[in-house]
Amino acid sequence: MSAGTYVLTERLVLTVENLVLLGPSDQSAILDGSGIACGSGEYGGMLNFDAPGGNGPSGVELRNLVVQDGTCSSYGGCGFVWGADVCFVNCKFKNCYGGQGGALYVLGPASLSFTDCDFEDNSCSLSSAPSPPPVGGAIVLDSVSASSPGSVSASFSGCNFVRNAGFNGGALDIFASTVTIDGCTFRE
Repeated sequence: MSAGTYVLTERLVLTVENLVLLGPSDQSAILDGSGIACGSGEYGGMLNFDAPGGNGPSGVELRNLVVQDGTCSSYGGCGFVWGADVCFVNCKFKNCYGGQGGALYVLGPASLSFTDCDFEDNSCSLSSAPSPPPVGGAIVLDSVSASSPGSVSASFSGCNFVRNAGFNGGALDIFASTVTIDGCTFRE
């Protein structure tokens, strides 16, 4: 992708295997979700990594992108991941709002890695959240069943979480998932 702001008017449904969305190394390619209306019961304000039955794509990578202003009153202000393997490198998620998962809501089975990513000013709210109450200001990692923990695995390396707000977990809400965190910063 070239430098510039891309205001999305429709949700991107990413179901293609081995897909790379690559922006310039200075993060000057911006995906802006302010043109999308995501209502109650919908999944992923801007990006949807999923296929029917939770058989989403593998080998998907987003690199050097800013993803901002995604809003969804249900799950994942910026995006929803279900049954997918996704890698995020040098991405910034900012000003996203979801009923659960301000930036991302991940439903197992799924495998994700985040390297050198920033999560800034993402939130969820009690007023519009589906039941149960909102969780994960930046990200919710939710295995399908607590009886089979680990169906969501995620690694975070060199990431920054700044000014994210949520009911259970300002930055992360981790439910029966396997998570590795290395060299990350959590502030405010």
